[in-house]
Amino acid sequence: MTSDDHESPILVFVFAGKEWPRYVFPSLVLATKYADASIVVASNLPALPGLPGVEFLDIADFYDPQPFLSFAEKSALPAQFRDGFWLHTVERFFILEQFMRFRAQASVFHGELDCLFFGLPSLQRKLEASGSRGFFFPRESKDRGIGSLVYVNDADSLTELCNHFIRNAGLGSRDASRGNEMHLLGLTPQDSNTFFALPTAAALYEATPRNRWPIVSDMDSEVIDGAVLGRWYFGVDPRNTGGRGTRNRIQNQKYAVPFEYPMSELRFRHVPRTIGIQVRHEDSLHWRTVHCLHVHSKIHRKISPGKVRRLTRRLNAGRSSWIVLPNFSPQLKSAKRVLRHIRMLATSAEVRQSQIKRTSSRATNLRKRVRRITSKMRANGRSA
Repeated sequence: MTSDDHESPILVFVFAGKEWPRYVFPSLVLATKYADASIVVASNLPALPGLPGVEFLDIADFYDPQPFLSFAEKSALPAQFRDGFWLHTVERFFILEQFMRFRAQASVFHGELDCLFFGLPSLQRKLEASGSRGFFFPRESKDRGIGSLVYVNDADSLTELCNHFIRNAGLGSRDASRGNEMHLLGLTPQDSNTFFALPTAAALYEATPRNRWPIVSDMDSEVIDGAVLGRWYFGVDPRNTGGRGTRNRIQNQKYAVPFEYPMSELRFRHVPRTIGIQVRHEDSLHWRTVHCLHVHSKIHRKISPGKVRRLTRRLNAGRSSWIVLPNFSPQLKSAKRVLRHIRMLATSAEVRQSQIKRTSSRATNLRKRVRRITSKMRANGRSA
């Protein structure tokens, strides 16, 4: 890609797993409609049918896993969690680095499959106009980076990132809460000429976040969500709520890094006929475009312009919504088991009562027969 091609960015998804999650197909449909980018999916799985606007690429055509294995063999990340989820979150950057070299790609966006993307050409123009070359990613705190949407316009920066992962592979063994790729991303140098922080929700509250990490220049009209805006809109993954469902308008989540700014101070605006939104602080009149929104609840099949418009209206009114209804199936199954047991006990009691009655009736009849026979014998004895 040359500098003249920046009007048509490439959005690359990477997936190396055992099977496609159910939300992937609707997520890709939404990306083809609203990201305004060429979509490439690099994966080890067969292509999904019915997605003519998506290019599927077999990672076996270009990927050498040996550099990643240098990380994995030293890594303290939990390999058993959801089929190696945390390891795959790191491996994607090794795959992306080799993809850029395989395709001689000058620049790419990389996104996570559970996010929504909107208006990427204007974001790319802004990033290129900054004059910076390297790896751009959302930083939600001083030591936490998110891979929801990253931009790379120098493949060497990905090589440097992968080497950073290998050097720090052992992190997390003493602090499991930091044992993930988000912490490893957050440990990249903040004053680097290679790694650059994109504005996240914290930038809506003050020009320089309280933790004082620098943001790439001239990005005062953009926001890239790491997690907090998407959590406010779409709630959390229902797998993490124990069947209790999920509502939106969540300020903080139990297992997430706390967000210190009050989300209730934000105002949102839906972009008509799209799934896009804009956001501002209540004390500001300046709207920012949200180019990436994390959908942790994985409800992509339900997302439409109408749904986003309704959620926006309710959030601005201070009202939460059910995103995923509670799953009462386990409780219903338990109740059914209890009822079956009660019926069995009741049936057993009835059977015992019936047997007792039959036995009692037989005993009564037997006593009557004995009395009759005895009476006859006595009568015969008297007559003799």
